[in-house]
Amino acid sequence: DNTIGTDADVLYAYGTLPGLLLLETPNGDEKWKRGNKQDIWWDSSTLDSGKVRINLLRDGDLVDTIKAKTKNDGAYKWKVPNNLPKGGGYQVEIIKKGNGAIRDVSYQDFKVK
Repeated sequence: DNTIGTDADVLYAYGTLPGLLLLETPNGDEKWKRGNKQDIWWDSSTLDSGKVRINLLRDGDLVDTIKAKTKNDGAYKWKVPNNLPKGGGYQVEIIKKGNGAIRDVSYQDFKVK
């Protein structure tokens, strides 16, 4: 039989999407003062609890790991280091532990003052 597209040819795939992380804060134009505690917030409602890593970037380059492993609960309070250089170009990156493809980065840069 040379027919194509019959019911017998249809393949059904079931599963779930791997989920996503959505960084909410900082997401641009914030001014964070050195020595102050700041909230980093993200939405991870489509993921299992698990763990995430939080990185600090500047102009797209890794500056430091803010937290190597923390609960994927949508919030982390970070004390901005006193020795962090002042200026702009900073971003936060959040990555699902065990699956680096699930990640998000600040939409726009924030400043440290």
